[in-house]
Amino acid sequence: MYSRHRTHFFGLLSAPRIEWQSIREETTDLTQFRLIRLAFFAAIPAISFFIGLTYVGWSLSGSEFNKMPMDSAFMMSI
Repeated sequence: MYSRHRTHFFGLLSAPRIEWQSIREETTDLTQFRLIRLAFFAAIPAISFFIGLTYVGWSLSGSEFNKMPMDSAFMMSI
């Protein structure tokens, strides 16, 4: 989906008139586009939670940070 945007970007820089014609003729499936974007945004909290558990850790007392192994953190984040 986003590879088309990359080709359009370079096409607009090199031959804008031809590329705008190509963009006008292109049909987009908004449902598919929205589902891909929704899946991407829905994965952000799980990925952030995984990174927080494995690399940053947490602290209850403020002095000692606890980190979790990747396999346990993966199971908790999904």
